[in-house]
Amino acid sequence: MKIQGIGKDVADVYIQGDLARLEHSLAYFEQPGYTVAEVPIPGLNVVVNGRLLPQRVQAVKAVLSRFSFRYTVHAPGRTNLAYGFHHEIERFSLTRAVCRHLYNRRSSLKILILN
Repeated sequence: MKIQGIGKDVADVYIQGDLARLEHSLAYFEQPGYTVAEVPIPGLNVVVNGRLLPQRVQAVKAVLSRFSFRYTVHAPGRTNLAYGFHHEIERFSLTRAVCRHLYNRRSSLKILILN
């Protein structure tokens, strides 16, 4: 297996929707030479009640574009498609509000990992 990058996750509990903190984290990750950053959907406040907020996505993209990282996205941590009381909401939130908007013809998304 050829390693194509080493990265770090941006802690959603640290940024809590604060884009200045997102930018600070990414700048900090640049210093030791990381090439990949995992960004958390919950910490970015881009999805509310299963709906993507396009203006907020644009603001996040503006921050991300200032850095040369390859990005991965961490889906909401409590998403559970196997079982649960809110299965339909979780399924909707994942497939509609996240995947559909990330995986389109204009996206550079190559791999989607669900864990």
